[in-house]
Amino acid sequence: MARAQIIAIASPLDGVGKTTLAYEVASAFHWTLVDFDWATESARARVCRESQYDGAHLGRALSGDPSEGLTIFSQAPTAMVVDDQPALLAGRLSTCDGPLTPDQVSHQLVKWSRDHLFGVGPMVIDTTAACPELMAGAIAAANLLAMPVRVDIEALGALNSALDLFDLDIETVLVPNFVTSAFESVRADLESIALDIGATIGPQLSYHPCLVTPSAKPLRYLQLETTDVRLARDEFLAIAGALSTRLGK
Repeated sequence: MARAQIIAIASPLDGVGKTTLAYEVASAFHWTLVDFDWATESARARVCRESQYDGAHLGRALSGDPSEGLTIFSQAPTAMVVDDQPALLAGRLSTCDGPLTPDQVSHQLVKWSRDHLFGVGPMVIDTTAACPELMAGAIAAANLLAMPVRVDIEALGALNSALDLFDLDIETVLVPNFVTSAFESVRADLESIALDIGATIGPQLSYHPCLVTPSAKPLRYLQLETTDVRLARDEFLAIAGALSTRLGK
């Protein structure tokens, strides 16, 4: 049986850059992006979610009974590719006929990945703390967890407290995000968190104005090839490469 290849992008905190990281990492190598962050209404997310995705039955497709195997209700939805985007699976929870359990979510994700239903590359899953069942299912299915981390003392303190409620029995890579010259003053705090949870620290993502404006869009949609855009693209490629290497071990 083929080995599942799944990267979960997750954090117990919102607003740390999960959607941005998930989309840009999936874009870097044209991997499949599974969008569980259905409530996000940012401009970046709206560009990622074309109107035809709103009716996708992702929730229903995930709600099959694992003990019964693949049923008519757990058929994988069609992944769509628009304008050279990564293959995208997206859908709102309103498309689900009943409550989801982490086991149901995990079972279907692993099956879809092993069956290569969306191509031979990894599946990258964007999660949200607002839906713990989907996040728990994604992490249970994943081979690798990538956790973006805001590197300021307040955010690191909040993360350290929240991790007590977060099951991390999985290889985890912390991705420093919004990095500025002040990072050195909190590097030891981040290294302490990594040591406590047995995680490694991956390539960092600097603070990029092109990614944080209210109208921010995916990098491929930006018309001006500025130094900031080029650096951001290079950093996402480095992160995607590091995650790919970890996934292959």
